[in-house]
Amino acid sequence: MYTTPKKAAASRFRAHPYLSPLVTPLNKLFGFRDAPTVSSPPSPGGPSLPPNSPFDPLSQTPTPRKRYCPPGGDPYSPSPRLVRPKLSHRVGVRDAQSQSALRKQRSFRSLEKTQFNSLPAHRPEAPGFDEISAALEAAKQSSRFPLDKEAEITCNEMGKLSRHRFQATTLTMERERVGRAAERAPRLQTELEERREVRRKLEADLTKERKRLRAMDRSKVQAAKLAKSKPRQERRAERRKREAESESDLSADQSPLVEAMAGLRTSVPLPETPRHRSATPTPAPSAIHPDHAQERAAEAERLRVAAEFQAALQREEARLLALQQERVRAEEEAARYKEEQARIRAHRESQLRREREVLLEEERKNRLRAEQAAQERQQQEEALRAAKEARAREELEAQRRAEERARRMDELEEAYMRQQEDYARIQEAHARAQREAEVLRSSTHQAADILRAQEERITNLAQMEEQFKARFEAIQSALLAQYYAQQQWEEQQQQRSYQHQQQQQNSPPPPTQPDREPSLHDIPMRDASFYVDMDASMHSIPASERPSPPPPAPDRPPTVAERFELYALKWKILKSEKPLVAFEQIPWPVLFDVKDPEEITKELVKEFVMHPERPGCKGKSQKDRVRMDLLTWHPDKCQSRLVEKVPADVQEMTSETVKKIVRFLFELKKN
Repeated sequence: MYTTPKKAAASRFRAHPYLSPLVTPLNKLFGFRDAPTVSSPPSPGGPSLPPNSPFDPLSQTPTPRKRYCPPGGDPYSPSPRLVRPKLSHRVGVRDAQSQSALRKQRSFRSLEKTQFNSLPAHRPEAPGFDEISAALEAAKQSSRFPLDKEAEITCNEMGKLSRHRFQATTLTMERERVGRAAERAPRLQTELEERREVRRKLEADLTKERKRLRAMDRSKVQAAKLAKSKPRQERRAERRKREAESESDLSADQSPLVEAMAGLRTSVPLPETPRHRSATPTPAPSAIHPDHAQERAAEAERLRVAAEFQAALQREEARLLALQQERVRAEEEAARYKEEQARIRAHRESQLRREREVLLEEERKNRLRAEQAAQERQQQEEALRAAKEARAREELEAQRRAEERARRMDELEEAYMRQQEDYARIQEAHARAQREAEVLRSSTHQAADILRAQEERITNLAQMEEQFKARFEAIQSALLAQYYAQQQWEEQQQQRSYQHQQQQQNSPPPPTQPDREPSLHDIPMRDASFYVDMDASMHSIPASERPSPPPPAPDRPPTVAERFELYALKWKILKSEKPLVAFEQIPWPVLFDVKDPEEITKELVKEFVMHPERPGCKGKSQKDRVRMDLLTWHPDKCQSRLVEKVPADVQEMTSETVKKIVRFLFELKKN
């Protein structure tokens, strides 16, 4: 029921501005000081109980410190280590302890000193459960700061303990009341049976007395009738004799009944028996002789006693009825108590069953969460391992591509150096031929044929130089295009590998991609035999005998897709490097090679912008496409990334062309 809090570095009940607001009232309640003390292990009750207290949350007094006491010794005697030992003195020739009462008496100085006692002089009473609960509630109500987690747990646990204590107290009181009723039930039953027996006896005696009184009434009436007919002296004698006999009979027969009636006059009433009218009429008071006054008084007394007895019987019957009703009520209360106990037991069992089900459900959820977390960790580890493997493969592939690219670049550099050497030899041969021609022109007319041969040779050399220059420029453009195509292909491969890795983590692997179509960037590497080896042996061959070079094959016109790829590639080259480009190499928004600004018209620009095969514009409207191109061809942006990269003599023409394209785009946007 309690949660063990964390250990604190200092006292748990020290006043501190950053501690819980419940600490200071509890310190005052338990009598702890605010000074720092040595840290002690926390009690199971949290901050609601003092440190080092027993594990009973309802204990009233702290456990005192135990001290060793020898068997048979006084546990409250002072420690023998702190008591001054008795001194021995010499008596006569023997050393013995004094046996005199005067010698055993302590000195005046020892009497003044207070003797050490292990028990405290005043043991303060520990606060009770109600005081602790009241202090906690008052501290909680008067707190100006929110309670921390530990204080909230303590308040909740104390609330549960208060409710359980109230239920236990109520159940104990009900048990005691029902127990007292159950103890009184047999005694009440016995008392009720005894009173019923006494009532039956009294009713029998009363019935007997009534019969006797009726017989006496009849005899008195007959005696009165006879007395009227007899002389006075005889009547008096008979009356005295009859009174004496009746008094003796009453004193002998009615003594137990009178005592019982005297005892029940105020305690046990009997029900009134209806009186029947006598068949013989009662004589009128005037007809009765005045000498019968005592008899009438006795009869009145008997009637009064009978009425009191009847009232006592009624009171006793009412009391017995009340006792019976109390017994029935006690039985009903006992039955209600049993029902309440059964209901509480059923409620407690259902609550325990619900708590058990909640705990089982929570355990099942925790187990599922743990399994799911383990699966997620395993998937993350597998994904990390796959990512590491893919990264390693990519690194190996990048290293291999870098080595291949370096090898190709070395080969291209070697070929370029060879071409440079060949070009230098051709220029040297051309210069030598010009010198020879000049020599021949200054010679005689007989050297006309030689001069013509030299001119033909010079012409052939010039043609070969032009062809070599054209091939050299083509090779240089192809190398540059191949380099940027290779770079773009590597970026696409990296993006595809990253997308492939993301798809493997989130979804099953996609099907293999079909082979892509050949693009404009796929320029095959040329063999070294492509270049003509212009060595010295070639110059020794006459021009008429040299084989003419084969005519170049006509170039295939690029497709629309290749035009768009070339457009994007030119922009990428302009963004990555800063070389001086020609007007024709600028990526103009048309589907052909531009050599003059007049070739760019509004219809050609519209055809380029709204072409259905333009990549990245599928499903876009004309307005969106024009807006995208306006951002690309903005004059301020083109000034830095386009106009400044062309030669100075064509910068003005380039700027005017850019403005014309922007004007065309604005007209398309308005339409």
